[in-house]
Amino acid sequence: MDRNELVAPQIYNIVEEIERYANVSNDALIVHNEDDTIERISYKALIERANRVANVFQQDGLQKGDVALIMVPRSVEAYVVYIAALKAGLAIIPSSEMLRAKDIDYRIVHAEAKAIIADEAYISEFEEAEHASSIKQYVIGAAPEPWRQIRQLVQSQPTTFETVKTASTDVAFIAYTSGTTGNPKAAVHPHSWGYAHLRTAAPQWLGIQEGDVVWATAAPGWQKWIWSPFLASLGSGATAFVHKGRFSPEDFLHILEEYKVNVLCCTPTEYRLMAKVEDLYIR
Repeated sequence: MDRNELVAPQIYNIVEEIERYANVSNDALIVHNEDDTIERISYKALIERANRVANVFQQDGLQKGDVALIMVPRSVEAYVVYIAALKAGLAIIPSSEMLRAKDIDYRIVHAEAKAIIADEAYISEFEEAEHASSIKQYVIGAAPEPWRQIRQLVQSQPTTFETVKTASTDVAFIAYTSGTTGNPKAAVHPHSWGYAHLRTAAPQWLGIQEGDVVWATAAPGWQKWIWSPFLASLGSGATAFVHKGRFSPEDFLHILEEYKVNVLCCTPTEYRLMAKVEDLYIR
């Protein structure tokens, strides 16, 4: 591969890679709920939902280059708010639910964040974070003011949104390190990183092709989620499989067969425990 093939256009937004599949027949997402029900979302429906949220962000005064800290679980909403933020030109801090108030505060101050987008299950930590109340707060679910409820806000919004023109060098993600030595370090990923990622890691490492069913078990909040379940899957026209339940090797093996998953990316521990399931060879 020639190096020039990995250089993004000067004006480029990662979401362009997802939107070009708006009219494909396969689902963008298959969400497997804990009660064994399934939710299927087409690319078109996913983009329209993201457009509604992007309109909210823009009307609330968030501008290109503003930083948003996002803490959400595995869900349709995770994909919606990530796409919406990128379309609005925001830079995202992926944030694990394992972060405590002091971790949140550090990221808000260090990155000069302008907004928080969090699931209702996680807002207690934000209530303890000193600087959280000084920026815009959006919640998926219900929460008292000043939290603004996204599901209510989007009801009056159109399903169209003109993606903010971003340069390929503009920041898309700010992933913080673990802070093993000193404070966490901000690893900045511009939109051009995504361009190269989709032309290298997605096809050559994960081996994803359009129409594949991809199950990468990483959770939102980790950079791995952006690499595989989010960008590599949707940016390749594949179907991202989302399992909302706890890990069970027997359940995972059943899911792989039931939903015809043909690209799997999970942790060594998950692989090892599945390999130890009794009578695996006859499954």
